[in-house]
Formats: sequence, C-alpha cells, structure tokens
Amino acid sequence: MRAGLLIIGSEILSGRTPDKNIEALATALRGKGMLIGKVVVIKDDIATIVENMRALMQEFQWTFCSGGMGPTRDDMTKQALCQLAGVPLEENQQAEKLALLHYQRYGRTWTRETNAYNLIPRGVIPLENPAGLAPGLFFTGEGRQLFCLPGVPREFKEMLEQSTLPLVEQHPAFSKATIDYLTIRTYGVPEEKIFFQLCPKLWDDLEKFGEVSSLPHTVGIDIIVRLKEGLAKHETEQALKALPSLAPLLPNIWQWGPLTFQEYLIELCARKNVKIAVAESCTGGLLAHKITMVPGASQVFLGAVVSYDNEIKQEILQVRSQTLQAYGAVSVEVASEMAKNILQNFKADFSLSTTGIAGPEGGTEQKPVGMVCIATCTRDLAEAKIYHMKGDRALLKERFSDRALLDLILRVENSPTY
Repeated sequence: MRAGLLIIGSEILSGRTPDKNIEALATALRGKGMLIGKVVVIKDDIATIVENMRALMQEFQWTFCSGGMGPTRDDMTKQALCQLAGVPLEENQQAEKLALLHYQRYGRTWTRETNAYNLIPRGVIPLENPAGLAPGLFFTGEGRQLFCLPGVPREFKEMLEQSTLPLVEQHPAFSKATIDYLTIRTYGVPEEKIFFQLCPKLWDDLEKFGEVSSLPHTVGIDIIVRLKEGLAKHETEQALKALPSLAPLLPNIWQWGPLTFQEYLIELCARKNVKIAVAESCTGGLLAHKITMVPGASQVFLGAVVSYDNEIKQEILQVRSQTLQAYGAVSVEVASEMAKNILQNFKADFSLSTTGIAGPEGGTEQKPVGMVCIATCTRDLAEAKIYHMKGDRALLKERFSDRALLDLILRVENSPTY
C-alpha cells in the first residue's frame, strides 16, 4: 500500500525552509506496512494546490497534505479544498471547539476575531492538533481519503500519530503488512569501488531478496534491502552473510542494522559494561552532544572536555607544552595525550579524542583543512590515526565526529579485555 504526499509552501521551493515531513510520514507509514508512492512540492497557489490534490487522490487511496493551514494570506489549503470538493466554507462547531481547546492549552484565548479556524469546507471533518493551534482537515471523495495537516514538523508528526493514522487503519482498504529491511552499514570503501570492483555481483545477488538501495553516509555506504514479502529477517540476514559476492566487503562492515554510530556505541558499551569519556577539540562538543542524545547514555558516558584552546589542553587535559610545541595541536601525539589523560582523569575504561582543522581557514600544506587526528585509549594504551576528509566546516565536523565514534566502536569491539 502506498500513499501520496503534497507539500505546500513557496518557502520550501525557495530553499528558505527545509522540509522534514517526508521523513516523518515515511517513518509513520512504514510502521503500518505502507510506503510513500509519490511526493509533490508546490507553491502557495490555490489552482496549483487543487490540481495536485486531485491528481494524487486519483492515484492513491490516501493523500497527505503538509502546509497552508495557518491564518495568513499564504495559507490557502482550506480554500483549495473548497474548490476541490465544490463546497463553501462554513462554521463548524467541532472546529470551533478544537480552536478553543488548542488556544487554552497555551494559556491563550481564541475568538472568532482571532482567526477563522472555526470555518472549514462543508462536509470536511476537523482534526485535533495536539501540538499546535490550527486544526487539521479530513476529506473523503469517491472513497479516497485526503488529510490536510500543518507544515510545522512537530505538529505534522504528532497529528500523524494521534489524529490521522488511526483513521487510515479504519478504512476497509487498509490491510496492515510488515515491511522488513536489512541494513548493511559499511565504512572506508567508496560506493563505486564496492559495486564495480570489490563486489561486482553483489547488487544482483541482493535483488533476489528484495529492493536494493545504496545510501552514502559520512564515512561509508549503507546498503539497504527491503525484503520481499514472506522472507524472514533473521534467516535472510544469515543467507546474505554467506553470499560469496559479499565476502570481500565483510572487513568493512561495522553493523548489520540501522543504528546510528552513537546508538550502536551506547548499546555496545552497555553490553560490555564499560564506561567512556571524550576529549574534543575540532568537533567542539558535537561528540558529547551526539552521545547524550541517545536514551540510556548515562549508563556508560562519564563526560567530556571541549579543549578548543591550547591552554585548556594543557591546564585541563594536562597535554604537555613540549608536545604542543614539537608537533602542533593537530597531531597524533597531542590526540594521544588528550585521550590518555581524560581516561585517567575520568577513570574511564575507554576514551576518545579529536583534534583537527575544520576550516575554512587554518590549513597549511602539511596540515590541510579536513585533516583530523583521532585517538582511542584503554588502560593507557592510546592508538591514534590521521584522516583527510572533504567538505565545508559543518560537514567536516559531522565526518570527524562520526569517524571518531566508529573508531571507538571498533576499539571497544576488538578489545579482548572486555
């Protein structure tokens, strides 16, 4: 089963506002055994909205609209829905009750002079918005269902889960299915090398099990297989691991699953009952942020020091001035001392450090922008590596931090003492 998504907003098309609702809808639908069949992004224009609403409803049993539900002139979804259904706007008692409820939730008073949230197209059902002010709208035409939701990501997501998908499940055409995915997370090998040099038969072999996609991430490639109906996930994973065409890639697979680096690290450390600490320079706290975004991180994460300045490296992390003078802040020697000393100071089992150049300035011929030194340490034994990466400042910080998390994952996994 597939659904259509209509994203309404000139601000989306202009690039001023990034869309986050495709991911929210795809995730929510996947949990019901459904997929997005088509996404259309359009400007704020009534005729364009009507045309695309009609087209998507003709193609899909369920269509979701994001945006255009507010009280300003560029919010045109209600008027478009009137034209689509051939009905006028009219006062609706349930819509008025929802408007009052939504405003009371935020300690505010709604009146008819505030906005026209009480006016909706005749025959359309208003939907509660548990995270905002504007009610959603639910329209049925020729047996097809159309859901109009606010474009604010938090409101869109909450309304999907609480107000919309329960209605989808009640429809006679709905039949819940299970969509299983197998994710092979790799590192260190470019996409073209995987499929054209190392494993030229792999794609064809994987397609025997389902639909294959290859998605680059910060330090590698994710190979995802949407399994054919009826295939058992565990047994299929074992079959994939035994494929001769996959064998050359096995050393570069760090996970069979969809977890992020930080999620996998926390699960791994909890399973091995070890504590970790982090010393950051060029990543500027991003490592600590990623780790602490994972529920349960407090079980394994002791803390972090962001030592951006060299004096802080010396005073807080006890990096020797001689080391800084001899090798510079961006060096495996400094990274190693950072990792060793935070391990000792925090009494951790494993530690991680980063020092590098995220740019756009600060690089030299010997140490260019994109160079990072990452060290991992356990029991005072530090291992440091140098990596060279590409990207702007924000992307480099992401790549530095993800590579660092991966290095720590590999260190913890391969440590025989835990």
